[in-house]
Amino acid sequence: MKTIISILFAMGLVVSSASAQEIATVKGNRAIVNSVAPGTEVGDRFLVRDSNGKAKALVEIKQVKNGKAVVQILKGKPSQGQLLTPFKGASGKSGTASTISTRGAGGRSKSSGSTWGALLGYSMDTMSAKPGTGTSISMTGSSLDLSGFYNRIIDGSFGARVLAGYETLDVTGSEGGTTYSAKIGYLGLQGLLTYSYVNTTSANAWVGAGLGFLYALQKESNVIDTAKLTTNQTILVSLGLDYRASSSFFIPMQFDYAMFPDTNTSKATQMNFRVGIGYDF
Repeated sequence: MKTIISILFAMGLVVSSASAQEIATVKGNRAIVNSVAPGTEVGDRFLVRDSNGKAKALVEIKQVKNGKAVVQILKGKPSQGQLLTPFKGASGKSGTASTISTRGAGGRSKSSGSTWGALLGYSMDTMSAKPGTGTSISMTGSSLDLSGFYNRIIDGSFGARVLAGYETLDVTGSEGGTTYSAKIGYLGLQGLLTYSYVNTTSANAWVGAGLGFLYALQKESNVIDTAKLTTNQTILVSLGLDYRASSSFFIPMQFDYAMFPDTNTSKATQMNFRVGIGYDF
């Protein structure tokens, strides 16, 4: 788990430093920007954000040359070292400051602040259960899941992500020459509150936490009473990186650690790594 978390954090920081569009100097109602993203054109508009991700100004590209740009300050007061993130108003490049949209988990968004997509997940499962003998049996395994997701920006760097789809938990273990197993297929619904800690034109790195609700569709086990297994809940901690491939398409990557509530007979956890495709509304 530590390895996966370290990789995602490193990817977010590398992308951030490689693609930073930073205010170099400010003079009057104009500013110079270093290292603008490829494809930036005169008339494009950007939000200027401070180190906490708070929008401080709205600017418009007036000149692009040798990877740098001159921008006009339309609203607010930017400062040296602050970063540019994409802005699109209700009418594209001609959007007004009153329709400022922000960006949260799920990559750059349009004025609606919404994105959607699909994720394929691989999970490492663990379960500890007590059969009739009263002895605790440790079981491990792996499983796959497929989910659709929807993101919505709430305010600034804060957002919400909802996932729905088919999830599985598949574990086996041995004790005293007997093999025990549990294979459960769920219809799952998860809700996360997210916070973007790295936010550039090419990537969005975020952390999140929330809850999951699981309804058992398939259940096979010789160690737990499947007749009593209908619904379950999970507590989720998540870490994600959404890499921007184009103006409307991004690649979401997400790591989840899910904890099932302990019962008198069993307890379980899952570590799930997901990757997929995402689109702006």
